[in-house]
Amino acid sequence: VLQRFTSADGWVNNDYSEVPDTNDFNWAFSRTTRLGALGSFAIGLPTGFQLTFLAKVILEGAYRLNAETMGYELNQKGLIPTTPPDIYPYNLDPLRQLTVVDQVPDSVVDWIVIEFRASFNSPNKTYRTGFLRYDGFIVELDGISPILLSPSKGGIDSGGGDYFVAIRHRNHLAIITENPIGIYPETIESVFDFTKDANLLMGRINAVRPVGYDNNSIVYAMVAGDNTANASGRGLLNDDDYTDTWNTINLEGYLLEDYNMGGIITTKDFNVSWNNRGKISFAD
Repeated sequence: VLQRFTSADGWVNNDYSEVPDTNDFNWAFSRTTRLGALGSFAIGLPTGFQLTFLAKVILEGAYRLNAETMGYELNQKGLIPTTPPDIYPYNLDPLRQLTVVDQVPDSVVDWIVIEFRASFNSPNKTYRTGFLRYDGFIVELDGISPILLSPSKGGIDSGGGDYFVAIRHRNHLAIITENPIGIYPETIESVFDFTKDANLLMGRINAVRPVGYDNNSIVYAMVAGDNTANASGRGLLNDDDYTDTWNTINLEGYLLEDYNMGGIITTKDFNVSWNNRGKISFAD
């Protein structure tokens, strides 16, 4: 709609304007049948417009090469909690306790957190917790919709902006974009696919693990094996990450040491963390 700026109320809708159109030079314009004041005008967003974010990532531990997707055994065994647990990274989200479902949707691999920063070293960060689906898409609590970015859901204005975007999981190394990416209404159909282009990420190929091929393109995954999420070793795969698997071997449940996310800790989990020893996160 057409909007006029006022010192008292900011941008105010002109309820008598037509639906905006664009000319041959791609400039937006609108007409109104009633105008009661002069001032600064702009084409505003439709009333009730909500910005969304659609991203795709793969967790190395959950990736099943034979299926070329992630397994969701934790979901099938009923082990994923219906609200994110009070551990890193879910406790970074101030809305964690309000993020609740009656039942975890089918094909969900686990809870995952998206972090938005206006600058790389900004102390002000916005978090959104959602579900990671077997096909790599990060979705809302219904298991289908893109992540909603309305101010009530995390403080990002519906007009959008440029943000460094980090993805965090409880036992994989976090990733973050090397440069800010534009999240605007005009990019609403864009999919930020972090599985296909490691150059989007800080650290590039050092930040991820190649796990397979898709149409002759390498599939990159977040590095598995970080179980010291709440300790000083977070973001670094060290001795604790792989020796702790021996202390919890054969245990079943929703456990940090279950790096391949099968619901039981085995030597496969040890191998994952051993193979990734020395890897670091570039997001912390």
